[in-house]
Amino acid sequence: MEQSRTDPDVQLGMIREISSTFEKAGIDHWLFGGWGLDFLAGRITRPHDDIDFFIWDDAFESAVEALAPLGYVLRPEASGDFFNESGFVRKDGYYVELARLVRRADGSIATPGRYIDWPWPARSFEAPRLCFRGIEVPGWDAYGHWHIKMGFSRHGSKDPLRDQDLSDLEILR
Repeated sequence: MEQSRTDPDVQLGMIREISSTFEKAGIDHWLFGGWGLDFLAGRITRPHDDIDFFIWDDAFESAVEALAPLGYVLRPEASGDFFNESGFVRKDGYYVELARLVRRADGSIATPGRYIDWPWPARSFEAPRLCFRGIEVPGWDAYGHWHIKMGFSRHGSKDPLRDQDLSDLEILR
C-alpha cells in the first residue's frame, strides 16, 4: 500500500463524512484503531496512516457504493491477499480501511479469514457513541481496543507489540 496522507483535520472531516453517509444508507459501522483511540482519549495521540471502520461483510459492497459519489475509490490491492478480511477505499491520498465482520455460528462476531477463530468482544459493539471535536460516531470502547492490541501479537502477526501499540495501551489504562 502506498503512503497515505495524514492531515488530522482532513481525516476528521472524512470520519464525519463517512459516518454520516453510512448512517443515511443504514450501514452499521464502528470507528476503531488509531482514530477510535483518539476519540476515546479526547485528543490526537499520534499521526494516523488511515481511518478504520468495522462494517458487516454483507454490507461491504453497499458501503463502497455509498462512498463512491463522494470520491472514495476501492483499492483492493491495498489489502494484499486479505481482501476477504478488510478492504480499503482512498480519497485524495487518504486511506480508509473497511474491516469486515461476520457473525459466527455461535452468535459471536469475528473477522473472516485468518481471524475467524478470534471473536471480538460483543460489548464493544454496544458501546456509547464516541464524540471528539463535535464529531459523533459509533465506535469501539476501550476494552475492544485493548483486546485488539493485545490479541494481534497472540492471534495475528505473532510479532511483538510495536512501539505505537505499547503507547496505545498506556493511553487505554
